[in-house]
Amino acid sequence: MKNSITILIETRYGDLRASEKKAADYILKHMDKIRGMSLEKAAKKSGVSQPTIIRLTRALGFRGYKEFRYAIVEELAREQEGEERKLMYGYSLSRNDRLDDIPGKVVATTERIMEETLKNFSVNIYEKVIQTLKQARMIDIYSVENSNAVALDLLTKLLYLGFHCRPFDLHQPGTAFLRGCDFFPNIPDDGSGYDLYGTDCFRLRPICKAAG
Repeated sequence: MKNSITILIETRYGDLRASEKKAADYILKHMDKIRGMSLEKAAKKSGVSQPTIIRLTRALGFRGYKEFRYAIVEELAREQEGEERKLMYGYSLSRNDRLDDIPGKVVATTERIMEETLKNFSVNIYEKVIQTLKQARMIDIYSVENSNAVALDLLTKLLYLGFHCRPFDLHQPGTAFLRGCDFFPNIPDDGSGYDLYGTDCFRLRPICKAAG
């Protein structure tokens, strides 16, 4: 996962001048070397002037190159030590994070999640789901707690496409309405799918079967 300095640079990159972007590009590629470089050497290696390096660091919110270099040293040290950070739904946050760091982290984490999703994507399962949806007379969507928002979003999209759908909370499944349901996607609240797909989903199978 990208460190906070990388995310900070990428977040501010669009507002930088051309020469500052050139310096930023070098820093992003050689961050481990920058931590030991003097201002003069960093400017020479980046192909820009020393004032440009200073402007860049100030644009990133630091008072100067020295403070910026110390921040890199601290960040890389935390990576090496594997400092544990509190996770909130996949987003890594720490007490040292600044408010304007969060948007960049959200984008970086979302990008990582999407990449992992693509790696685990099965075209065969995807095609089976599409065929099942097309043939379903009624689609019941089950979710729980935090996943309710995702379930409602799915419900809205399917209704917009013309499918017949009904939402249910897994804490209180509407078994009386399972009759006539051909397909029920199960939305886990933690993203892993283990507990709900391994327990509730299979627990609902005999209920669905009994309901016809």
